[in-house]
Amino acid sequence: MRVKTLASGLLLVLIAIGNAPGFSAKRLKVITLAPTSGGASFATIQVDDRSLLADFENTSESFLITDDAVFIINRKDKNYRVQTHAEIREGARRAVELAPSQGTIPNGVELKLTEQAAKIAGFQARKLLRMNKGQSDGEIWVSTDLMPARLRTLGQDLRTSLPKDYWSRMRGNPGMIEIIMMFGVPLKIVSNDLKTYQATIVSRPNTGSVFAVPAGYTKLDSSTGKQ
Repeated sequence: MRVKTLASGLLLVLIAIGNAPGFSAKRLKVITLAPTSGGASFATIQVDDRSLLADFENTSESFLITDDAVFIINRKDKNYRVQTHAEIREGARRAVELAPSQGTIPNGVELKLTEQAAKIAGFQARKLLRMNKGQSDGEIWVSTDLMPARLRTLGQDLRTSLPKDYWSRMRGNPGMIEIIMMFGVPLKIVSNDLKTYQATIVSRPNTGSVFAVPAGYTKLDSSTGKQ
């Protein structure tokens, strides 16, 4: 598992209902994933009771997930794309229908959520194994406690609706956004070269401006990438 490329992948998103217990709209939590050996952070994830914003070291794109939609914000080119949760769910459904049946391609990537649990940075987390051709390709400890309830509910629905061999059938490589939305916020990552990334979490006042597309950004068509 190459941690530096985990931000990319096929975009899947969530929907849901209710508010997450223990969260306040007046406060936001900032989760920073950095190597335990020192160095620059890999990811910064900000979350309140309704929205989540994820930024990654290796891309100029930010991923904003709200109650209604997901926004892919390109801070370099100052534009953004948006898809509603309904559009993304329909896209995932069509992808499953069009994917080749099991056995027509070699074994590929698989995500396996285990029952192994631990408390990391003060939150309960479970071990998610990333398998590649049947071999472990790294582990990611994920927590649903940090997810807004609306996103957490749809993540569970989406995870259970996709076939077990979805990623290998799609010849896909699940990125960190897919992992966050289907399984929870990563609090610890151990790559196949044994490099470890650990989360630190701080609470800050929520001004509301964090979870918004910056003013003046151009909206692009989500399917064509053009205005």
